[in-house]
Formats: sequence, C-alpha cells, structure tokens
Amino acid sequence: RGGFAMGTVSGAPARRYHGLLVATPAGHGKRHHFLARWQEHLREPGAPALELSCMHRGGTLESDPRVVIDGFTIDPAPTWTLRAGEAVVEREVLVPRGRSVVLCRWSLRSADGPRELELRPGLTCREFDRLHHRNDGLYLRAARRGDSVWCRPYPSLPAVVLTVACGGSAWRWEEAPHWVTGVDLPIDAARGYEHVEEHFVPGVIVVTLAPGESVIVAASLDEPVAAKLAAEPPKPMGVVAMPQPLPLPEHLKPVPAELENR
Repeated sequence: RGGFAMGTVSGAPARRYHGLLVATPAGHGKRHHFLARWQEHLREPGAPALELSCMHRGGTLESDPRVVIDGFTIDPAPTWTLRAGEAVVEREVLVPRGRSVVLCRWSLRSADGPRELELRPGLTCREFDRLHHRNDGLYLRAARRGDSVWCRPYPSLPAVVLTVACGGSAWRWEEAPHWVTGVDLPIDAARGYEHVEEHFVPGVIVVTLAPGESVIVAASLDEPVAAKLAAEPPKPMGVVAMPQPLPLPEHLKPVPAELENR
C-alpha cells in the first residue's frame, strides 16, 4: 500500500502521474491519484499575497514573477528554497517508505516579520492513469476534527486526511470549495494524450509563521497521521532523479552567486 510522490523542479504537474499522494487504497487493485498539488500563498500583513506555487495553463507556465527558486536539491529529500519578496521559504516533501502518506514542510527561513501562509489542496481522487473533471457527483464539504481536516469527495474512495503540525503556531481551516480549471499537462499533450483536467479545492489551511518557524501538513488516507510522526518526520524513501523536460521561466531560475549583489 505504499504511496509515492512525483513531480517537476518547478513544482507544476506536467503529466497525469505527477502528484504528491499516489497510493493504492484498501479494496482497490489499482493506484489512485489523490493530492495533485498545493496552491501556496505567502502574505505579509497589509500587503498583496505572493504565490509560491505555479501551474501549467493554456500552454504556458503560470507563476508569480515576484517569486524566485533560489535553490533545489533532492538530497536527502526534494527541497526548494523560494525567495518571495523579502522573505525566504523552504519547502520539503517527504514520503515514508511503505505508507500511503506524504509530509510537506514549509519553513520561513528569513523575513522582517511574521507571514501568513495559505495552503489550498488540489484534490483529484482518480485512477492514476486517468484525468479528473468537474462533476456533480463530488461531495463539496470538508470538516476539521482536532488537528486534521477530513475530505471525502467520493464515497467509493477513502477520505483524504490533512494533519497539521505547527508547534505553538495557531492555524485555521476556512471552508471554501471551488474548482481549479484548465490544469494543463504538457508532457501528456506532447505525447498526444488528453492533457487538461480540473482539481477540486475544498478550502484553505491558514497558518501564521514567525521567522524560523515551520509547519508540516501530512496527507494520508482514512486516518490522521500520528502527531509524533508529523512532528518528527521519518527519513524519506529513496529519490530517483529524472530529467527536467520543460525549461523554467527566467524569473524562476536561481540567481548566480556572482550576480547576487549587483
């Protein structure tokens, strides 16, 4: 039942197999794609939000020009260093071996004050070789239970449970169901396959981080992740480096050291 996560350096899904939580649910003989991506926004009090995430739409990579990928590594786990205005955010993805769980950690490495991080899960809940489309059979509601948010869009599949661990920081769940339409998968398009799908977003997790603080969100199936696991993530499973088939926009590329202070 072990799951996997797979994606691109930009963070935007480029084919139907790219996702953060792909696993075989109990009673099913086939892997399913549950969590496609996080839509991430960083907000300074009184200022417009900066979007840390990006996605393909209409043949282009939509991204916030105010956000730059300063660094990326896969050792010991996929880790992005993102510069968003005056703030630096680190994003990590860890997949424990043999479990249908993915842990995502966001750390505010530096900033001139606290920032509000908004995390919107893009759910698909489909067979992993198919695409997801807007439909009337999806259940729109999600509910917070303690430190977790429970979402079960389809009764034939397990609930996606989002467990939040952020130390002493406060967080809240705001229910705001909507669809993200026109999600383009350019590698599938290049191969002549159907390549546009829709993601369901049940709401937003909002957490306030001071510089040096982190938040972990563990996505699992049908049961919350134990607080100890979320607070002390295990070592990740092995990571296989795949070639990056799509070039990054210039504003997302790391700034060379020799140009840093110009």
